[in-house]
Amino acid sequence: MVESLSLGELDQLVGRLADVHHDLGKYVCFEVRFVEDGASVAVLQEALRADLLRTRCRTQADGEVVTETAWSLWARLRPPGLDDDPDVEEVDGLIAQLESADLGGDLDHIQQTSIQARAVSAATRRLLNRGRAALAELGGDTDG
Repeated sequence: MVESLSLGELDQLVGRLADVHHDLGKYVCFEVRFVEDGASVAVLQEALRADLLRTRCRTQADGEVVTETAWSLWARLRPPGLDDDPDVEEVDGLIAQLESADLGGDLDHIQQTSIQARAVSAATRRLLNRGRAALAELGGDTDG
C-alpha cells in the first residue's frame, strides 16, 4: 500500500478507502444488481442511470436533495498519494469510461457499461481489503 505512512496516517487512509468502497463501490452498481436476466434494455438503462448519475443522494437540512455522479464522487473521494496503485489506476480508467458511456445505447453497450460499473466495485473492495491488511500488519484496528 504506502509503506512510508505512520499507523495513524494509514488508519486515516483506510477510513477514506472505506468511504470510497461504501459511497462509490457499493452504489455504482446498486440498481443493476436487481435487474433480472432477460430484462429489457430500457430497464437496464434506467438502472445504470440511477447508479451512475445518482450514485450518492442525500437530503440536506433544508430538504433539498443533493446527488453526485460516480465520477464526481470519485474525484472528491479519490485517495491522495496512491496514483501508482493498480486498483486506483483501474478505477481512474473505468470511471473515465463510465463518464463517457452512452446510457441510451444498445443492449451490448449497456451490458458492457454494467460490467465496468461492477469492476469499479470490485476494485474499490480490493483497495479497501489491501488497506486493512496493511493496517493489520502494523497492529492497527481494522474493524472500522
